[in-house]
Amino acid sequence: MTDVTLEKPLLIIKINETKARPQLFIAILSLVIGLLMIPLLIGTSILFFAVYFFQIKSEFIRIYESYSDINPGLACSRWFIPNKSIRSVRQEKKILIIDIEQNGKMISRKIPLQLFSESDAKTVVTFYKNNAEYNSQKL
Repeated sequence: MTDVTLEKPLLIIKINETKARPQLFIAILSLVIGLLMIPLLIGTSILFFAVYFFQIKSEFIRIYESYSDINPGLACSRWFIPNKSIRSVRQEKKILIIDIEQNGKMISRKIPLQLFSESDAKTVVTFYKNNAEYNSQKL
């Protein structure tokens, strides 16, 4: 047996349910149109429902003590971002851009802030900006 301890996240950020409602509206609308006129839209509406419920239930950002784990979507792989690799953070409109150093190269990761509630978006921005400032002082 190995002694493996699972680290619990300090903070979990999910997509704000009210921000995802337009997708639910489209799913309901396509289901109604599919039942009344175009049966092909029923399958599309089921897909929209599945994506909506996946987005609502999934944890978009998990913040741990030494790293964060970001799951940008269904078809995307998770982003593992160690706190010590964050070099700079900037906000352009409603997108947070995080520049990280990975294997000696600079990589930019973009997080759409409009998906979160106002308080969650501020928390995310503050967390990453504080890490970038801390890392810039260490260099």
